[in-house]
Amino acid sequence: MADSKALGRKMIRSVMVALTLLGGMVTASYFINDRMAQIQAYDATVINIAGRQRMLSQRIMMLGAKVAAIPAEERVRWSMLRADLMAARDLFVASHDNLYYGSAQFGLKPVRDPAVLRIHNEAPHRLEERFADYVRIADEILAAPPGGITTAQLDALYEHARQPLLAALHAKVGALESASITRSEVLRHVLSALAVGVLLGLLAVGLFVFRPMIRQVTKAVAAQEELGRELQHRALHDPLTGLPNRRYADEEIRRALANGERSGDKVAVLHVDLDKFKQVNDTLGHAAGDTVLAQATRVMTQCIRRGDFVARVGGDEFVILVPQARDLGGLISLSERLVEEISRPIDCDGAMAHIGASIGIAISPPSKADLDALLHDADVALYEAKAAGRGCWRMHAESRAVLDAETLARVVKAA
Repeated sequence: MADSKALGRKMIRSVMVALTLLGGMVTASYFINDRMAQIQAYDATVINIAGRQRMLSQRIMMLGAKVAAIPAEERVRWSMLRADLMAARDLFVASHDNLYYGSAQFGLKPVRDPAVLRIHNEAPHRLEERFADYVRIADEILAAPPGGITTAQLDALYEHARQPLLAALHAKVGALESASITRSEVLRHVLSALAVGVLLGLLAVGLFVFRPMIRQVTKAVAAQEELGRELQHRALHDPLTGLPNRRYADEEIRRALANGERSGDKVAVLHVDLDKFKQVNDTLGHAAGDTVLAQATRVMTQCIRRGDFVARVGGDEFVILVPQARDLGGLISLSERLVEEISRPIDCDGAMAHIGASIGIAISPPSKADLDALLHDADVALYEAKAAGRGCWRMHAESRAVLDAETLARVVKAA
């Protein structure tokens, strides 16, 4: 009897110890999952702001050139474009300050990553110095009267935006993305180790205490795997539209460019920007804006071919990847169809929203597989489409060289 009681007490102690260990591992797993989600959300915010700063550096350059081109007598037009330039300059500076010094609004901490700090403060990039010079030149242009912007000022702005500053911003975005991936991988490995620990602990309890616990092993592992898949999906997809996000899009474009180098296929990127989207948010509310984004997503996913790829890379910006751009006339047809379909009125709970789409097209030949260059060319083409009055598409000038003579003639005629 005493032996039976002792054995019972021993079994109870064994079960309690096992359950305590398992409970601790499950609790640790929960907190690591939660921390992983927080880190990924934080990194996504940082990378989005850094990407916006990179885009704004090019927007400032283009707006500076437009302001300089306005005759002194056209003061109204000069004033409007100067206001756009001022807004872009202020947002560019705010993005830099939020990333470098931290921001309570976005929950950002001052930058501490050694790789990012080196980009800011050390050669060859010296981003702080490039940033200060660029802002100074932009301020000089803003301070100039109508018709008073000098060629030297424009040349300085262009040289900074196209070379040292853009290279430093590219390096910063790359360093932030690399650090984000590293942190996610470390936490994912820890999470996997905990999952293995949970599995072994449950198996031991099932074998040596009572076998029914083995069923719980299957459930626990399945839950961990499902949570891992959910976190992975959340890290690579936009929560509102369900489309892949910028990080996913960059990887997909890199993969397409690498495949194009091997197969000889051209790779095309369409940068789609929704016109008048901000007006919808301001007049009809954010719920209507969400409806508009959902409808634009449906249009794009229905218009692309099987094998093409669409992602949401900003608030009202999308990227469409055509990995095998063999039928170049099809790119033009796709762009025209997108412009037409997206411009149709959208019913937002009784209120009709009217938006449009501007599209920039860039094509990378097999011999020039460069992600940043391809995206930059698409951005430039997009701004050309906006400058042409919005609601249209434009192809980057360098991409036209990719086309053969017959296709080029069709594109020029269509444009």
